[in-house]
Amino acid sequence: MKNTTIFLTLLSLLTVACGNTDDPDEGGGGDNTHADGGSNTGVDGGGNGGVDGGGNTSVDGGSDAGVDGGSDAGVDGGSGPGGALQCISMGWCTTWTADSNPVTDAPAFNGGTLRDGIYRLEQGRGTDEAMIIQGSSVLFVGDFWDNTLGTWKISNGRIAIQIGSYCDLFSSGNMSLTYDLAFAVRGDELFTQSVKLLDTPILRWRRVSYLCQESTSFKCRDSKCTCMTTTNKPLTGQPACH
Repeated sequence: MKNTTIFLTLLSLLTVACGNTDDPDEGGGGDNTHADGGSNTGVDGGGNGGVDGGGNTSVDGGSDAGVDGGSDAGVDGGSGPGGALQCISMGWCTTWTADSNPVTDAPAFNGGTLRDGIYRLEQGRGTDEAMIIQGSSVLFVGDFWDNTLGTWKISNGRIAIQIGSYCDLFSSGNMSLTYDLAFAVRGDELFTQSVKLLDTPILRWRRVSYLCQESTSFKCRDSKCTCMTTTNKPLTGQPACH
């Protein structure tokens, strides 16, 4: 049942990329010369090896070194290219949500340059999603300890994503899913839209220092306000936040 939920969500989301758009078949790199990317609960987002950190659950998401607070040099905050992400590189549980209003000011989907880091959904769907990009790895992070891990490259001006595994509150394993995203970059904002699925919304993502960084678009809209993150810890057995 959980695998089915992840699969369906992945088909409904869609988003992420990296690479030099001058070379349509170039894969993701490990430095700041990347194209754009997309988040977990399936297809709009991105986690390990180079992700260090204390492995502690963080209520504010800002105290763990590692994926949260990643620098331009890599998600692990190092001075060089980060290592490959793992499915447990980062976990997230939150009641905060993005702005559900449609995105009406997206630029033309002409690609762009995307740096390694955390890209959190800000607008276009009232959910909690993020994607972490490091080198050619992408980790889609969902809001209730559920991740999907894969790789990406730029192909024919699109973000081509291949998902290979999942991990969540109950289990982990392999899965296979591929899809393409149209994308555009404007400063620290990433805009994505599914190429094949009709009537899918345009999603606006923003590069943030840590997942629990509140903004005018992403914030608590409920009476219970919780945001927790982990780094390099299994997602199974983590406490509920909803």
